[in-house]
Amino acid sequence: MKFIKVNDALSQDIKSIKNSPEEYINFKNNLLKLISQNEINESEEFTKNNIKTFLHSSLKQKYEINTKQRIDLAIYSENEYSSPISTIIEVKKKSNKFEMMSQQRINTKSLQELILYYLNERIDKKNIQLKKLIITDTDNWYIFDAVDFEKIVYGNKELVNLYKQFINKELSGTGTDFFYKHIAAAFIEDNLSNGEINCLCIKIKDYEKYLKSEKYSRNLDNLRKIFSNYFLLKTKVPKPQNKIDKTFYNELLYILGLEEKKIKKEKLIKRLPENERQPASLIENTITQLIVSGKFESMSHSSKYGNNEEEQLFNISLQLIIPWINRILFIKLLEGYLKSIKNYTLNTNILDSKKVDDTHDLQELFFLVLAVPIPQRQEYIKEKYKDVPYLNSSLFELTELEKQFFSINALNNIPIQLYKKTKLREKNKGLNIVSYIVKFFENYSFSNNDLDFNHEQLINPSILGLVFEKLNGYKDGSYYTPTNITSLMTSKVIEQTVIDKFNTNKKWNCKNLIDLYNKIEDIPEANNIVESIKICDPTVGSGHFLISALNKLISIKYDLGILVDEDGKRIKDYEIKNFEDELIILDDHSEFIYNPKNQENHRLQKTLFIEKRKLIEKTLFGVDINPNSVNICRLRLWIELLKSSYINDVDTDFPQFETLPNIDINIKQGDSLLSLYTTESNLGEITKDSNYKVQDYKDAITQYINSKSKSEKNNLILLINNIKKSFKNRIKTEQNKLRKKREITAEIFEIDNQLQLFETSTKRETNKKRKLLVAELKNINSELEYIESRKNIDNIFEWRFEFPEILNENADFIGFDIIIGNPPYFNLNAVQKELYKLGDIYEHVNSRVTNITSLFIYLSLFKLLKEDGYFAFIVPKSITYVDSWSRIRNDILTNSTVKEVYDVGKAFDGVGLEQVILICKHKKPVSNIVEVYKGFNPTNKINQNYFRDNDVILTSSNIKTLKILDIIDTNTTKLSDIAIFPRGETISSKYLTSVINEEKTLYLGGSNINQFSFKDGSSRKPNQYVDKILIRDSQKSVLNNRDKKIIYQNIMSSKAKIVAALDLKKQYTGDTVNNLILTNETFSYEYLLAYLNSPIATYYLKYKIINNATLTVHLDKPYIGKLPIKKIDEATNLKISSLIKRIQLDYSSELHSELNNIIYSIYNIDNDEITLIENDLNW
Repeated sequence: MKFIKVNDALSQDIKSIKNSPEEYINFKNNLLKLISQNEINESEEFTKNNIKTFLHSSLKQKYEINTKQRIDLAIYSENEYSSPISTIIEVKKKSNKFEMMSQQRINTKSLQELILYYLNERIDKKNIQLKKLIITDTDNWYIFDAVDFEKIVYGNKELVNLYKQFINKELSGTGTDFFYKHIAAAFIEDNLSNGEINCLCIKIKDYEKYLKSEKYSRNLDNLRKIFSNYFLLKTKVPKPQNKIDKTFYNELLYILGLEEKKIKKEKLIKRLPENERQPASLIENTITQLIVSGKFESMSHSSKYGNNEEEQLFNISLQLIIPWINRILFIKLLEGYLKSIKNYTLNTNILDSKKVDDTHDLQELFFLVLAVPIPQRQEYIKEKYKDVPYLNSSLFELTELEKQFFSINALNNIPIQLYKKTKLREKNKGLNIVSYIVKFFENYSFSNNDLDFNHEQLINPSILGLVFEKLNGYKDGSYYTPTNITSLMTSKVIEQTVIDKFNTNKKWNCKNLIDLYNKIEDIPEANNIVESIKICDPTVGSGHFLISALNKLISIKYDLGILVDEDGKRIKDYEIKNFEDELIILDDHSEFIYNPKNQENHRLQKTLFIEKRKLIEKTLFGVDINPNSVNICRLRLWIELLKSSYINDVDTDFPQFETLPNIDINIKQGDSLLSLYTTESNLGEITKDSNYKVQDYKDAITQYINSKSKSEKNNLILLINNIKKSFKNRIKTEQNKLRKKREITAEIFEIDNQLQLFETSTKRETNKKRKLLVAELKNINSELEYIESRKNIDNIFEWRFEFPEILNENADFIGFDIIIGNPPYFNLNAVQKELYKLGDIYEHVNSRVTNITSLFIYLSLFKLLKEDGYFAFIVPKSITYVDSWSRIRNDILTNSTVKEVYDVGKAFDGVGLEQVILICKHKKPVSNIVEVYKGFNPTNKINQNYFRDNDVILTSSNIKTLKILDIIDTNTTKLSDIAIFPRGETISSKYLTSVINEEKTLYLGGSNINQFSFKDGSSRKPNQYVDKILIRDSQKSVLNNRDKKIIYQNIMSSKAKIVAALDLKKQYTGDTVNNLILTNETFSYEYLLAYLNSPIATYYLKYKIINNATLTVHLDKPYIGKLPIKKIDEATNLKISSLIKRIQLDYSSELHSELNNIIYSIYNIDNDEITLIENDLNW
């Protein structure tokens, strides 16, 4: 028997559950009560009652706990005695040491009884819902998993046969003592004593010190989780969603001067209404200073901040404020981190209300404390902030905007009215904005390693990322990606990239990480291979994907056995894994907490810091158009490093932390979609006639990242800018064209001067040559105009040379190994279309309606990604089927290898759109099979050619569904080949009325149609009428003026159903319906009507055409036209026509079923398939 500890028994998802301090305190008090009542001389019944009370409290009274026959206690699966048992508990009183199991003596009556009760439940009661089996005397708890009992106990045929013989009284003994002594004891001795069954062993005395302490204990909290329903009953663990605490979020917005409003189903962040604005709030205070100082009035290029003065003032203010808030949040997270370090004393909070009371105090903290190394700080600063380390973060340097305008000390320290739902005690006091901010943040915990019972909620970097993603996404269509999504995407592409890298470099053929682990011999070489991976998020937002990638790379290094310290010594005495984008480190079965005075512990902390720094420097890159996003992403990367920051010398008066590198240079601001130079642009042999080489550029970046002083950083920035300028000047595109232009112009001039000297035949040849030269000159002039037109565009981002890490020694653009992200989703307006036409991406994806996502996909997959690189984006599900996405869909299916597709539904909080995850390889597909997932569960494997040929990426069709769709498709023609589908007339509502007279005719809409018939409007949607004169000359009235046509509803919402009727009265139709008019007379309207109103047509439309999407669909030609139509014989046609006439006169479900059965027969659908179709559609 293998005894395991609490930390080993808990899954990571249970550990990650965050509960309130009250739950922790209640558990602690209940456990103390249980211990105090456990008197040695009390009866077993007394002990059972105490345990029952304790478990009832731990399980929140949600489950029945009682005896059952001979079972001492049982936890039932529901709060009813009639429900099945989930957990069996064998109880012994404290004094019964002989029968109570121990680690030294397992073959005792308690375990023998447990085996008997288990077999009784499993065999006689046929209970397959058992979860745990427990033996306890209150002081000691031994917990087995029912899965292990199923395998080892129930799976032992000899034991089961003996049990059955015992129950049937076929053995020499019939009493339970006989079973214990001769059957159970023998089984335990032979199978459990030295077997591999796991047993969780809990000794309550090990927790006494935590029970006595007023401080929070993670160990005690994990014990609490053992006694939760998630562990004892294996109920589903809620996924950690890092949801924002609404109180925190709304009050933070209020402090900023903002609010969140729902407008047309979207949550938008806006400036507070004028009557609610607080002059002291950060936005209003900053706007006031911009105006009063005169700096806004005197600034140039203000138009880049907005279309009018109000927009410009707001956007400039927000860009000033975000770094201030970032600094404050970094300080709070630093506080939390310092408090978590063992043997490090932080006497007071850094952001303490006694020290920081106004904007000047904040300015002092930012630039005289955190921006200055400890030895260089002024003496009064050293005394005032003696516990605050120096970390060298450029976060505490003036931004360019602060240099242009002002910093936080310029704001007025005037009182602010507190948020109406604030929990601050000083509700009636006139706090200034800084005091308000400080006291507001004091209500929340910023440390994962602590739990202050005065704190409402833990605010971690992921939650901050979510807050700022919402703040930044208020106008650019971006959303915070849930952790389970980022974790999946990064894991998939990084693992495969690592495997591919090793296989390419080492000529191996490894299939997984275990194969790599078994082959790696050279650890330094292996680390170089992993660190050569280049990962980019071109819409980086708050940096969630980069954080996820960073921690995944660390965990992979550990899994491969190549995570080593600076001396090359392997890290192996810890367990390191990546869970929900967080590094989980276990030290001797408990979670790692940094202790600088423990040498081995310190070695790990230092190694993690060095590894993170290397990976951030070498592998992670990001770009975003929003400067606020860029700052927040940099902040989150600094925070990741902060988590692993270590002390160089703990024994000094002022312990020196290792300084943070200048990682900001890898996260850049600009429009990823706009570049003056393409990635194919020729830099030429830049080593010739140039002062700089590519290696000089790379070296300058490395030096900048590791620079310690401001002067050194400024000099390196100057050098880097000079190198980039030199590279731009070396690009041959424009220079070559100018040179060619001069050459052609000179050649034409020479031809013109000498033409009269040539013979006639020669003149013809010369004139022909001149025409070709003139045409070439025209093309060159157009290209030069194109280059010139892009030179003055704001936010241009030059992928060609902004990241030297993806250039080779000849300055060729190599590309990234991985492009990953969650691009913004919105349709381009006319101005945006004109802007992006200037780039070289738009022409590949433009459509009548072009979503910006398609531009990011093309850029990332076909421009930035190296050959055989991996691409992972989460995008709208529309890409899988909508007509306006067809160009980028075709490019993906034709020019890349689609590895996996995940239909994750409505993955974003508060967003109605469905999303899919696309994982592709930049490689032409060769007989590729795509793995399809619904949620995170595999549903099908489909040939990529099938997607391409059908112009749809099916994510909702399992094997059975796909089989039915293929049967329906057999020997058919598309509806668009035999019919047209003009939509009804769009008429302004001012010409419509609900009043009817002789001059008016019905304006027939979707609400007037049933399957097979027409109907009057309702009181909610009354009939609409239009003047006959108004529509007499209408072009569409010609289409309506037909003896026969089918009219069907144009709009189909989340519930798929085609609704069509046959029009024999030349009815005038509105724009919420379509008219189906046959162009092939071999098909009849009656047959098509029966088909359209059949389950087959709707089922095919639902799964093959619109991919089971919930988005509203307009059933115009791109969709309805894809329905497959079979030819039928005349007899079948006459039978259908006869039924149609009857159903039009008097509709009945029986007649409709008869029609459906004919259609099923035409399409060769059998009874099982009919049942599947109709059950799916609730027909």
